Amino acid sequence: MFQSNRCLNCHWLNGAGAARGLDLSAIGSRLNATDLLVALNDPSADVAPEYWTWQATTKAGTTLRGQRLNEDTFSLQIIDQTGHLRSVAKADLRSQSLDHRSPMPSFREKLTDAQRNDLVAYLSTLQGAAQ
Repeated sequence: MFQSNRCLNCHWLNGAGAARGLDLSAIGSRLNATDLLVALNDPSADVAPEYWTWQATTKAGTTLRGQRLNEDTFSLQIIDQTGHLRSVAKADLRSQSLDHRSPMPSFREKLTDAQRNDLVAYLSTLQGAAQ
């Protein structure tokens, strides 16, 4: 179920996956079963700032989205939705904003109660050191 729901497209688990989302290697030691279930049902309930989505429109009309990694006076560096590092000159931007919602989809309607409980049980076993 973990793989069929494409969790590793964004999350990191014991050295595998993508580093755009939360490292799940030790999630069971950080969140209890109730908190894990809330995270699956309503991922936007508690989103750390490093996972907010930055969005901008360039003066040329191109829309950019990703996680902001770094910002200085003249530029921003983001990881875009495909996982590529992008550097953007602020002078080239028409507008920009931060979306405080989680990019993770809710599993409330995607999984049955039994499937969500199985996923929570699996995530609770992940007690290893975070990578």
